Amino acid sequence: MMGTSVQYPWQVLLPPPEAGQPGIRLDGWLVRKHGEALLWLPAQPALARHTLRLYPAQTRRARWARQMLDWALRLGRPLGLAQASFMVRADAPFLEALRTGLTPGAPLRFGIFCGNPRSPGRRFLFLRYTASGRPDLVFKAGTGAAARVRWAGEVQMLRSVPAELLHTPALLGLWEQDSFFAMIQAYVEGQTPRRSEAAPLASLLTEWIDTQRCVPLNALTAWNRMRELAAARSFPSAWLRRLESVSVHPVLFHGDLAPWNIRVQRKSGRWWVLDWERGQRDGPPGWDWAYYLVQEAMLVRGWRTTQLLQMLETWWSCPFARSYFRQAGADAIRQSLVAAGLLYHFLEWPPDEGSARWESLLGVLLTHPAVSGS
Repeated sequence: MMGTSVQYPWQVLLPPPEAGQPGIRLDGWLVRKHGEALLWLPAQPALARHTLRLYPAQTRRARWARQMLDWALRLGRPLGLAQASFMVRADAPFLEALRTGLTPGAPLRFGIFCGNPRSPGRRFLFLRYTASGRPDLVFKAGTGAAARVRWAGEVQMLRSVPAELLHTPALLGLWEQDSFFAMIQAYVEGQTPRRSEAAPLASLLTEWIDTQRCVPLNALTAWNRMRELAAARSFPSAWLRRLESVSVHPVLFHGDLAPWNIRVQRKSGRWWVLDWERGQRDGPPGWDWAYYLVQEAMLVRGWRTTQLLQMLETWWSCPFARSYFRQAGADAIRQSLVAAGLLYHFLEWPPDEGSARWESLLGVLLTHPAVSGS
């Protein structure tokens, strides 16, 4: 597994040494998904278990597989994993970036989440460890035009909106070298939210409402993008046209809000929201919340169209949602906003899993009397 050939996708950032060049050997384990590299786990079991948490397992099957692997690592017996040792050029620029803040001479240890190989603009997450084995920094890195666009979008959000309001770790630094780039944030521990934690989720989303301003929906970038995509696909749009000039309070829009992008620290009650690369400063109210509920119900619970529709109908009538939409100045159009938001997510970011269920849900939701006004 050594030599000058590139064997793993992350070696675009950590290239192997040429013949005669000094190199550093890194030992670990490779986790694959559908035959593709998913995670590189460092050889030390405690570090490997921490790195495993980078994987945002979404479906029940994926969560169960992650839990089984965690148990195996806890016992020090990672059965079924392939050993993956590789060499890195000793003077690789990104290797030096990973040493940021380390005491000179301290060992460099990290794990890697390889991201989605089918996603345009693939990014890698490197979880760096201190000499004592504590995870301290996350480097989100990539190369290429598509990855740079998404990286730059997240950097812009983190620079333009206070980290405290985003509920995300502050941007600690940037690294760029030729076509390669990375952003650096502190690592935060935590678990994904429980289904019972509706109140703190509502509180978080309510905090993102800008009650000082009122803007028409057609002044919002995400709304106009949804209208453009819907027109290209000939989705029913009469009810959308009726909403164009309706004014609402804009909200901070995450764009990919789902349980696996949130970390809850239960001792302190603090919620952290990660991965702001799809974020926008001004978005339509309710879009993040509806997407969160559908993603969790569809991918984790495996719900079908009838159950998903019933869940949405119950939610948009519940006290938490009504209070939120009232504060956003959108209570009278909340059902239509929900449908428009789910349509946006489906068209702008086509799902890797559950595409048929998304289409089925939208088929009944877009003609729902509370949505279309028919």
